[in-house]
Amino acid sequence: MNSNLQLRIRLSKGAASRLASLPPRSRSRAVSFLLASVQDGLDLTELLQARRELISLGVLINQSLRLSWGQTTDGVALHALLHKLQRILT
Repeated sequence: MNSNLQLRIRLSKGAASRLASLPPRSRSRAVSFLLASVQDGLDLTELLQARRELISLGVLINQSLRLSWGQTTDGVALHALLHKLQRILT
């Protein structure tokens, strides 16, 4: 059973030509992601700019959890990660 819904939308020629070059499944996923991010208030530019920092903070948190056998985490890294995510999501 197919749970997808097909919508007809209008795009600029530039956007349409870039999307048309993608395979159909990738095109569907890209458009779904972009529409959901706009609806959810996700700032994609901020997310891309914060990518390296988010990865580094995640590594620090993961390392502290491993070293403590899941008992504690790096509070500074966790606070920084939460602050960064709040900026991206609002």
